Amino acid sequence: MKYLLFMVFLASCAHTPTNETPAWVEAIRSGEESIKVAQGSKTYYRRIAGSPTLSREISCSLAITRAEETIKKEYPNADLIPYAVEVIFYDKTHKDCAVTISVSSKLERSVASLVRRDDLVNKENITEDEATLILQERAQIASRFALTGLTKQEFEKFSKDKVSLNSDHTLCSKFFSTGNFSVHGTTHVCWKGENVVGYCTMNDSTCWTKNP
Repeated sequence: MKYLLFMVFLASCAHTPTNETPAWVEAIRSGEESIKVAQGSKTYYRRIAGSPTLSREISCSLAITRAEETIKKEYPNADLIPYAVEVIFYDKTHKDCAVTISVSSKLERSVASLVRRDDLVNKENITEDEATLILQERAQIASRFALTGLTKQEFEKFSKDKVSLNSDHTLCSKFFSTGNFSVHGTTHVCWKGENVVGYCTMNDSTCWTKNP
């Protein structure tokens, strides 16, 4: 995986007066707080960057880039990590910029699962339990990304799993009137042409649609 693609959603920008510097900014400067904080359903990454020789815009852009790099170091094998920009604070006294970006904790667990699965696949000797885990991970990830309307290329990119189409009378033909399906662990993803129309879980012989 050669690159890391970030989808940036600008959630909010906090512009605080110089004499009301947020407590977390001072705590980061002093080293009293970590640049990574898990809270509730999100994990927050906080960085400070810039200098008096740089403009406000460049300083804040640099701070966001530093926060992105922190995420990338934690998940070097993941090429899709959406995050939200929560806070941007420019300090007029220090002439630098502090930012907080967040990643969904659920997403982090999903990315961790992808990394763990890749590590197992690359092992020379895999136990039966590890093989079972790989199949379970493939099934869970396929179900997560079997969004109705996704193209074959998009599904492969998001799930990190190759699509090999099969044609047969299975649950896909019964529920979605299509004989085309791909197998991902115990999940069958159903296809009409180049697009996902639904998926079936083999453990309980149930089919589902998942709209974006």
